[in-house]
Parts: sequence; structure tokens; C-alpha cells
Amino acid sequence: MRTFRSLVALATIFTLGMSTSQVALSQGPDKPVAVVSIAPLDRLLQDFTYLMKSCGAASIGAMGKMFTQQVTNGLDGKRPAGVTIAIVEGQPVPLLFLPLDDRSKFFKALEGSGQFAEDLGSGKFAFDVGGRTIYAKDAGKWLYVSQSEDDFKSLPADPATLLGDTPNKYDIAVRVQLQALPAQMRDAAIEQMKQGFERSLAVQDGQSPEEKAAAEEMGKASIKQMERLLNETEQVLIGLNAASTSQKLQIDVGAQFISGSELASQMDKLQGMTSDFTGLLIQGAAMTLRSTSLISDGDKALAKSNLSNVTGQLEKQIDDSGSLPAANKDSLKKFIKGMIAVLEKTIDSGKFDGGGAVALNDGKVRAVFGGSVADGMEIEKEVKELVASLGTGPEVPKFEFNYGKHQNVNLHKVSIPIKTDDPKVEKVFGSELKLVIGTGAKAFFVSLDPDGDAVIKSALDRLASTKNIKVTPGEMIVEVGQVLAFVQTVSPNPLVESAATLMQQTEGKDKIRVLNNLIPRGMLYQVIVEEGVLKGIGAAVQAGQGGGPGF
Repeated sequence: MRTFRSLVALATIFTLGMSTSQVALSQGPDKPVAVVSIAPLDRLLQDFTYLMKSCGAASIGAMGKMFTQQVTNGLDGKRPAGVTIAIVEGQPVPLLFLPLDDRSKFFKALEGSGQFAEDLGSGKFAFDVGGRTIYAKDAGKWLYVSQSEDDFKSLPADPATLLGDTPNKYDIAVRVQLQALPAQMRDAAIEQMKQGFERSLAVQDGQSPEEKAAAEEMGKASIKQMERLLNETEQVLIGLNAASTSQKLQIDVGAQFISGSELASQMDKLQGMTSDFTGLLIQGAAMTLRSTSLISDGDKALAKSNLSNVTGQLEKQIDDSGSLPAANKDSLKKFIKGMIAVLEKTIDSGKFDGGGAVALNDGKVRAVFGGSVADGMEIEKEVKELVASLGTGPEVPKFEFNYGKHQNVNLHKVSIPIKTDDPKVEKVFGSELKLVIGTGAKAFFVSLDPDGDAVIKSALDRLASTKNIKVTPGEMIVEVGQVLAFVQTVSPNPLVESAATLMQQTEGKDKIRVLNNLIPRGMLYQVIVEEGVLKGIGAAVQAGQGGGPGF
């Protein structure tokens, strides 16, 4: 979803953060601008050593655990720690809170690393850290650390309530409350984006007045969208968890919008979203991909503006080409305009729905992709007209239109000559790339199948029986072990072999998953790296270093 990607970019500007997985993003009783959550030390060290061991760096994990335990002796390993960040007079003020078990033991441990406490009385202490004074306050179960003694005047009785449930879900997490940012800071961010956009327009050379106008319109639409995101986003979160219990590394990035806002309403509409293209996902494929989203009116305008900009760039490249005859240039530009018209109508329909898969078996690549379009027959017409204008020749792709029909989809064969001196390319694809294009009334498909059309026909059969399936906005799954095994058959490499061999020992745990899920009034992206992939990375690194222990 374009809105969410823009929000992630905006979050980076503010160094923002984080997310929770199964439930709505939690909030504490107070609302600092940002809260950093750190899991209980015992679990944090367990997950850290697990991650290092999985990546083939067990010795680093052991040393890191030993050093951490030494300098944290006296802290309670069963309770979380955290940092709050408030904005005071336009400046960020961090406050660290540590779960205290025995202050004297902890200060003694700090002395081992060269940090000595100066007792200021009333439970306050000062430390000289690289010539800078850092202050600490003993409040019984918690030790507060800040840059100024004044920050201790108003302390929460139990700062763990500010963390919500993030310590239970993540090793490290950050939650940022955008509405807690002073209005002038949000306004300044928008103004900086506007100034940056104006500077970029000023340095653009070689653009026609039409191209400049299109770029200006697109930029204004993007800034307007960013402004809405700032005003309607309640919180943004990022969380990382190296879960030894579930044997995976997980990174979550999510956002939740203000109740009653336009963006929150868009999220609510996505809750009951369905797809007609889940049948394109092949069980056990090396990669599967699906995306389903509703296109808001604001996103429609921006998407069309982007298409217009792309059209202008493509036409310029065609005009500047010295190898194309004038007639072919005109045909290509007409084809591009026709395809853009179909895409604009698809945008107007208010929904994108599609997916696909890539299978790697027997040293061959088989793939099928497809999705909804406003007019598949118009695409077929445009392709036929383009092919007719190209004529014939050894380098021109060969088309066999309407050679068959399956599940009310017209099938067309395409053979594209491959001229290469690379034996790897020839080993995988042969002397030509064999595609099958499928055009339906409201759908378009393309498959790569060296043996014919079995891949696309079986996909169309699955689609016929999997209509209107309730889905999340998107997912991508990569079976890394299968990919590496294929790469090894095509181009043997000792690093790849080490990783692939180790992954075969963790069958069923060799995937990378990228999931786009919904939460109340928001959206959550999850990247999940399974244990087999982590071990494969470690094996490849060790092989690259001659098999030495660790990194």
C-alpha cells in the first residue's frame, strides 16, 4: 500500500519505530514522544546467544553474554528496561530506566569497566562518561539515568507500564507517538520536504514544460500525502525479536492511525478484502508472491501522475534511440499509451489484486504471474497491433496468438530468441525464452514454461475453484534452500554449497517470509527469517573465511 510505504519513509526522517504482532498497538498511561523497550535481560541474552549460534558465531555469543552479565550484575534479569524520550523546549530528553535488584552490586560491576559513582545524596549519583556527566537516581526497584538532575523531579512509579506488551513480544522495540510531537516540529518537517522538492525541480535540466508540470503535480501530491500521514498517524512502531523458542528472527514494522481519520477508515475497509488470484500460488515453489489492496481516491491521483511521468520518460528514450526505425518508434509509443490507458482504468476500478510463483525443479525455471486488469481484451489488441508492426526477422519474438483457450482465458505463445555467450543462461533457458500469455476479460497472465503450457493451465484451473478468498494485503515467501540448490546446479560455488548443505539439515525451516497484515486501524509488515536461513548465512560466512570459528 502506497500510504504505508510513505509512512515508513516519514518514520525514518524522525528516527521512528515499531510494532506489535497479533493485537492493536499498546499504549501506556503517559505519552512521551518515543519509548524504547528492552526485554528482560535473561531472555535477551538467551535470544542473543541463540542468534549468534544459529549464524555460526557461537563464540561471539558466549563472549557477549559473559561480558554483559559482568557489567549488569545487580540488575533484575526478570524485568524489562527501557528509555523514554520527551520533547522539552524543542529538544529531545531521554530517560533510561533499569530494573534494579542490588544497587551496590551494580555499581561495583560498573567499576570493573571504569565507571565510578559519585554520591550526591538523596539517592542521586553522578558518573563521568568520557568527560560528560551522567546522573542516576535510585528509586527502589528502578534506577533512572538521565543527562540532568532536573529530569528526576517527576518520575513514574512503575515505568514498565509505559512499555505495554512490547517486552513480551520483542527483544528490542521502539514506539513513537506522532501526535505527541510538537506541532511546530511536524510543520518544520513538511516545510523541509517542500523546500527539498523545490530545490530538486530547480536543478532539473532538459525537461519540457509538460514534463516539469507533471513532475510538479506529482511532487505536490506526494507532499500532501505526507502531510496527511503526519496529521492522521497515531503511532509508528518497529520491533526485533530473535526468538530462540520459535527458532526465527522476526522484524516488525507497523503503524496505527487516529480513530475516525480517513486513513483509519481505509484500514477498516481492508479488513474484509478478498482475492480471486490465490490460485496462482504454487505449493512448494521457490517463491510465491501475492498482493491485494484497495486504491483510495488520493492514491489514484498520485498513481496516475506517476504513470504519466513514466510515460514521458519512456517516450523520450524511444525518441533518443538511434537504432529504431521511425515507424517502430511510433508503434512503440502507441503501444505504451494503450497499456497506460488500461492501467489508468485499472486504477480507477479501486482495487489491485494479483500474485504469482516461481518454481525451480530439475534445473529449470517455471513461473506464472497474473492479476486483475480493467480490460484484458484491450491488452490483447494492443499486443497484436505492436507485433504486426514489428515485421519478421531472426531477432523479433515469434507470437502464436489465440492458439488455445482455457478457463475462458485466451492463450498466446511467445518465443524470444536468446543471444548470449554465458553458458549458465543457456543451460537454464536454452536458445529461446518460451512464454505463454493469457488474456481474460478482466485479467492478464504470463507464464514461463520450457515444456509448454502446463504451468499456466494448472494455475487457471486452481483459480476457477478459489474465487473470493478472504486475504491479508500481501505476502511473499522465499524458500531459500530451494533457491540455493538451484544456483548450485547452475553455477557451483563452495559458499553456496556450504549454505545449501546446512539448510538441507533444517528442512522446513529455510524460508524468508514477508507478510503484510492488518491490525485495528493500522497495518503491520513482518519479515521472518527462519533458523535454516540463519544457519546458511553462518555457514557461508565461515566458508568465506576459511572455516574459522565465528565471524
